[in-house]
Amino acid sequence: MKKFNITGTCFPNKHYMVDLTSRVAQIKAMVDDGAYFCINRGRQFGKTTTLHALKGGLASDYEVYAISFEGLDNASYETERHLAYAMMRQFEFAALMRGNNVS
Repeated sequence: MKKFNITGTCFPNKHYMVDLTSRVAQIKAMVDDGAYFCINRGRQFGKTTTLHALKGGLASDYEVYAISFEGLDNASYETERHLAYAMMRQFEFAALMRGNNVS
């Protein structure tokens, strides 16, 4: 039985939600063209759900890694070098979680 979800990622088989097929196709076309895109909306607009669906839509053609900067401390943003190192660590962690060797 489907439910309304107001916290976190929505899944079509579990939750009532908007069909994201066309939105994911539009974003995938941008990625295929090498374009940049930004998803920025207020709370509860489906950003996380869209990114989750996009990951699935890109996985057959691309190596997709989900990273987050939410847990970084202020020191990570002090210099470009610190930020680059923090980003590298995020990618290393994501690769390790997928079972990839990052030596």
